[in-house]
Amino acid sequence: MDEDEYICPQGWRWSSIYESLRTAWRESGNTDIEEPPHLLPPNASDMARKHRWEETLQWADENGFMGLIPELPEDERYYRMVYA
Repeated sequence: MDEDEYICPQGWRWSSIYESLRTAWRESGNTDIEEPPHLLPPNASDMARKHRWEETLQWADENGFMGLIPELPEDERYYRMVYA
């Protein structure tokens, strides 16, 4: 798959990543850190999903939680649908 077409993790995988981030955020007890960006509804556009995933990565990086973001295999990635 073309990396330019990568949008975000598959919904089930993103949900598990979000829960890991949220749990770590809660357990940190650091009230200066805002909660991680919430998941979008299933009917969100690809652009909105990509933007929210980028926000999630930025949040994790800025707050020391990047270690919870796994390298995703192909079958756990959601790509933009390209029609010929």
